[in-house]
Amino acid sequence: MEITSKKYGSAVIVNVDGRIDTNTAMEFGEKVNDILDNITDLILDFEKVEYISSLGLRAILELQKRMLSQGVMKIINANDAVMDVFNMTGFSKILTIENA
Repeated sequence: MEITSKKYGSAVIVNVDGRIDTNTAMEFGEKVNDILDNITDLILDFEKVEYISSLGLRAILELQKRMLSQGVMKIINANDAVMDVFNMTGFSKILTIENA
């Protein structure tokens, strides 16, 4: 998994490439959490995310909880496989997800 980010004032776009699974979920959560100071808008670009496990969902939920207290979080460009996971788990009802 590879994570890159770009800040735009108080917003940050995080691009994730690979799998957010048992082996990478903790790293994903920590890396994103580390850049959230003074951020009001977190955008997670999942265009290149291949798979999300239950630990990956937990990491996303923890980021969502933090952002609720300081701003907003949204996920963009999630592919069909990732959307299936969000829909089956009900995450699509609690997360802001925008797909083209």
